[in-house]
Amino acid sequence: MDIMRLTNVSNDTIAKKATHDLHNVVNGSSFDTLFKKVLGQIDDANQLQMDASTAELEFAMGESTNTHDLLIAQQKALISLQYTTAVKNNVMEAYNNIMQMQI
Repeated sequence: MDIMRLTNVSNDTIAKKATHDLHNVVNGSSFDTLFKKVLGQIDDANQLQMDASTAELEFAMGESTNTHDLLIAQQKALISLQYTTAVKNNVMEAYNNIMQMQI
């Protein structure tokens, strides 16, 4: 696995990917489908955060000496959290745009 691909990801790249994915999900999907996908994404991000915490504890207690696996788990958790935050921001922006529409 090329670790440079993980460390060179910018917040702008993540936001663009989240916007693109959100547009793909919204087109032709019901709100229920969209909501379930977002909840699944939150669960995935939470699981990656817990995996990173477990890897940190194992490393701190001396059960694991592999710093590469620790770094990869932390980067996966960070990128997942950034992606989830970017999706949340796009959803909130869409909601605000809808609320500002005049009927």
